[in-house]
Amino acid sequence: MVARQYIGAEYRGKNAHAGGNPWAGVNALDSFVAAYNNISLLRQQMAPDERIHNVLLNSEQTVNVIPAYAKAAYQTRSSSISNWLRRQNPKVRYPDYGSYIIAHLGTIADNPRVNSDAYYADIVLNDTLCDIYKSHLAGYGQTVAKTASEIATASTDQGNVSHKIPALHAVFAIPTEPGVKPHNAAFAAAAGTDIAHEKALVVGKALALVGFDILTKDKMYAAVKADWEREKSPN
Repeated sequence: MVARQYIGAEYRGKNAHAGGNPWAGVNALDSFVAAYNNISLLRQQMAPDERIHNVLLNSEQTVNVIPAYAKAAYQTRSSSISNWLRRQNPKVRYPDYGSYIIAHLGTIADNPRVNSDAYYADIVLNDTLCDIYKSHLAGYGQTVAKTASEIATASTDQGNVSHKIPALHAVFAIPTEPGVKPHNAAFAAAAGTDIAHEKALVVGKALALVGFDILTKDKMYAAVKADWEREKSPN
C-alpha cells in the first residue's frame, strides 16, 4: 500500500448580493472550483503512482449571495514516503507539493488556508511474517499469495507502524457481485454476510497465531527482526 496525506483547505472571499452588486463580492466557491478543475487537468501529467482526490465539504447555502467561504478536503498519494518527501519545496510555506498545488491552482479568494494532517507511510512488508501468516492460513485450508502482484494504491496507518516495527498487512476476499469493490453500498452489504464474518474469523485466528509464534519462538523472532532491518525504508 502507498503513502497518503490528508490536506484541508479553506477559501475565504467576500459576500455581496448576487443580483444587486455581484461585482463587489469575492467568490470563495469559485476559488475551490478553480482548484478542483485545474487538479483534474493536472492528473494527465502526474506519474502513474500518484493520486490527488478532493471533495467540497462546506460552502454558504444562500443562492442569492456571493459565497465568502468554502471548505474542501484533499488527499495526495505516492508510492512511498521517500518519493513524497523528495517533492517537498522548502522555499514555500506549504508542507508538501500537494498542498502547494491546492493553494495555487485556486487563487480567486484571498490567501487560502491550507493545513496538512499526519501522513500515512507506505507499507514495509516483513517477508518472514508473511511466510508465517501464509503457513497458518494453510492450516485452515486457505491458500493465499504471499504478496500482491501489484502495489495496492490504497493507504493505511499500518504503513507508519511498519516503518517502526516489523509488520504485515493481511487482506482477504469476500464474495461480492461482479465488479464490486470497497467503499460502496454493495460492498458494505457483502461485508455484513455470514460468509464474510467466517472469513474474517479465520484471518483473525491466523494473525493471532503469528503473534503467538513471535512471542514464543526466539529463532522466528530473530528472523523477523533481521528481515525488517534489511527491508525497512530509510524514511
